[in-house]
Amino acid sequence: MFKIEKNYKLNELEKIFDENNQGFVYDKASITSDEFIKYVCVENGEPIGYLVLYPKCDFAVKDDYDISVSIPTNSIYIWHIITKKGYEGRGVAKSLINFLKEEYKRFNIYAILDVNNFKSNKLHERLGFLPVDKFEKAYKEDLEVYTLVRFYAQDKG
Repeated sequence: MFKIEKNYKLNELEKIFDENNQGFVYDKASITSDEFIKYVCVENGEPIGYLVLYPKCDFAVKDDYDISVSIPTNSIYIWHIITKKGYEGRGVAKSLINFLKEEYKRFNIYAILDVNNFKSNKLHERLGFLPVDKFEKAYKEDLEVYTLVRFYAQDKG
């Protein structure tokens, strides 16, 4: 079991981003922005992965996604999640998402996944996220396909 810390050693997260971002995440500035919450997976005092959370329901508007579903007000959004090189497959991302599911159990948790990011799609599916919309977005010179997935709040009251 890993320890999860909020906003821990943020300067080291940029290095993890640079070393292990596989091209599916582009917003490095979110790591240092106060608009986002960062949860960091820690082992022996060192960050080994992190999750950037956007704590508002207007994430689709903020990131210019053309989704067709309405987002409830009690929603949060996983902006991105990255595991440090050498720690892949050890449960870092799973630990972060499970922590988030418990910490925000009264919220609907959303993520937008590139259909070509097979590892992320598989992880979210295993952890109970369900697809709710599919859309395209131009990125650089390509038209990318994305899936909006949602983990439903356990207690909507």
